[in-house]
Amino acid sequence: MVRAYPERGKMCCIQFDHFHLFCKRVAYEAGLGNDYAALLHEFDRKTKKEKDHILGVAIPELAKRALATGKPKKFDTIMIDEGQDYHPEWWNIVRLALVDDGEMLLVTDVTQDVYGTGKTWTEEAMNGMGFAGGRWARLRKSYRMPPLIQDYARDFASRFLPRETADLPEVETAALTIEVCHFRWAQCPDDESAEACVKEILLMMCQTGDKGTANADITFLTDDAKAGAAVTQQLARRKIRTVSTFGPEYRQRRREKMGFYMGRAEIKATTLHSFKGWESRMLVVHVSQSWTDENKALVYAALTRLKRSPEGSWLTVVCAAPELADYGKTWPNHHERGHGVVLFHATASE
Repeated sequence: MVRAYPERGKMCCIQFDHFHLFCKRVAYEAGLGNDYAALLHEFDRKTKKEKDHILGVAIPELAKRALATGKPKKFDTIMIDEGQDYHPEWWNIVRLALVDDGEMLLVTDVTQDVYGTGKTWTEEAMNGMGFAGGRWARLRKSYRMPPLIQDYARDFASRFLPRETADLPEVETAALTIEVCHFRWAQCPDDESAEACVKEILLMMCQTGDKGTANADITFLTDDAKAGAAVTQQLARRKIRTVSTFGPEYRQRRREKMGFYMGRAEIKATTLHSFKGWESRMLVVHVSQSWTDENKALVYAALTRLKRSPEGSWLTVVCAAPELADYGKTWPNHHERGHGVVLFHATASE
């Protein structure tokens, strides 16, 4: 959105929302702002089950009620990305904001089904949703990822993701590309993962300087917000600035996400969930767990966040999940950390 918005006023007729922000907007437009605020009152003190109900059921139902008033504005075209994260009933709620002769587009990648909702998009569930007949249109190639990483991402998916949800792009011939890609796997115990992440970030910082890169190009991703906070705190003690989204409370995290902008000068640090749909050419990814299909889909999504670049791209995975250790050993630059001991298995990096 930022890249497409170089001049103020050029996109005044386009609105960008994630689903829950859309729900908030229509609630306030319909005069139901107090009802929305009541649902989120003391959100951090609620149980996980209560939070899931609020986000997955109560807020969407409020949006449906708001749209039924006819007060919220409607749109000629609605395009939904990351559709695998949507419940099918959410699609029907958003449809209420479409003008009578409008058009809608749904884009999904079930291989990145990190919430377990992608499998609910069955042919039966999609009946009566207004879709044109026929098969899904399929994009067969990825033009964003370096070809070498595509190979390893495909291998990860074939090993760990359910076959029925693995929709993998065709791999471009690496010999025909000129971009350099460096990737590295660091296996470590969970209690050493924060320190290992800091060391890998510092190592990646050594790649910056005279190669057209800077610390601002580095992004740190984790599946554990507490571990992420520990990493940013250690970096702060080294006088290394970060912009992060690891606040202890819901409202603080929302403010931090609003200010999370890839163009800022600091190292970026956020969760794997929050970074879906984004990209970076210098990534340090922390994986703490992988025992569910959703966890594994999240790791796959993280691997695919690497962006190819003429200046080169770097990806380091710091993994504390023992289930992925054997896969990590297939990476050409792989080492293990174990209570202060570092074992190097290879030195090649590309």
